[in-house]
Amino acid sequence: MTFVARPTFPRLYLLLSICMLTGPLNGWAGIESREEIPQATERKNSTPKLTEVKNDPDLIRLSLAKQAIAGLQTQALVSSHYQTELQATASVIDIQPLLNLREQYFAVQTEVESANSALTLSRQAIIRTQELYRSGVNSQRQMQEQQLAHNAIEARLTASRYRLQSINDTLNTSWGSTLSVWVKTANHPEFNSFINGQQALLLISMPAGCSLKGITQIVVDPNSERHAPQTATFIANAPLGSELSQGETYFFKAQRVKLRTGMRLSAWISKPEQLLSGYFIPASALIWHSGTATIYLKTASEEFKRLSLKHYYPVTQGYFVADELPINAKVVSIGAQTLLSHEFRALIPAEDNDGDD
Repeated sequence: MTFVARPTFPRLYLLLSICMLTGPLNGWAGIESREEIPQATERKNSTPKLTEVKNDPDLIRLSLAKQAIAGLQTQALVSSHYQTELQATASVIDIQPLLNLREQYFAVQTEVESANSALTLSRQAIIRTQELYRSGVNSQRQMQEQQLAHNAIEARLTASRYRLQSINDTLNTSWGSTLSVWVKTANHPEFNSFINGQQALLLISMPAGCSLKGITQIVVDPNSERHAPQTATFIANAPLGSELSQGETYFFKAQRVKLRTGMRLSAWISKPEQLLSGYFIPASALIWHSGTATIYLKTASEEFKRLSLKHYYPVTQGYFVADELPINAKVVSIGAQTLLSHEFRALIPAEDNDGDD
């Protein structure tokens, strides 16, 4: 009797042993692999979108290629100092009333001088008439007529002097002593500069409770933006009031190149006691967003931060910013408005996706 199946038992046992050993190992490997898939998916979903950064809505990212397409330009922040200013209002004064008073003054002054000369001659004539009367050459009536003529000249002189004083009073009370002297002086160079159109006469109206305190130069601009300001020079305190303000008023003069009679201006007066430290930015860097002055700073090669300004002052060709700004950042000098539009256009799909979720 022969048995053929016997040698197969060890082989079968060996195969079962191998399966028992390798089965759990394969099961552990499968579990570990399945745990890695959600982790990879989570890392992929956490990657920031192109134009927004998590937890900082004012920080956006824009590739270098898109920056070039948008034409963005930046420049380094230039640290500087700024002397704070007080803003006031100004107006270009019509000098025609001064010209009228000037004409009246010289006409009456001529009358006074003429009356004075006539009075001198009349006194001399009275003396001669009296001598002739004592000599019996002239009659008493002739002497009386001479006296009456003398009295008439004196009355005319008194009236002329009164009118001259009235003009003086009008000049002083309405225009002040300095302009009064200019008007009453023939060929005065300062007043002639108003007549020939070289200079314009300005009335500066300060805010209530403010004064110039010895300041002799200010800056004025008809556009109220201070992009092309003009320097104005102090003349004198002004006795005139102003409808523009309830504060003190002053006379200034400025080149008439861009100024027209009746024009209203903005004026800036420096405050020597207040000196601020900050940065200069070009005028094109500042844009308005929701009624707030806004700039964009480039904080990295592909990162921009939107910043609302609280303390900024218009200066020649730009603004002085007294706010604290990030170190080594650059301000977007060209393309800030494009960057703002790109930022908020990119937020629209994100909001729609949130709503769908």
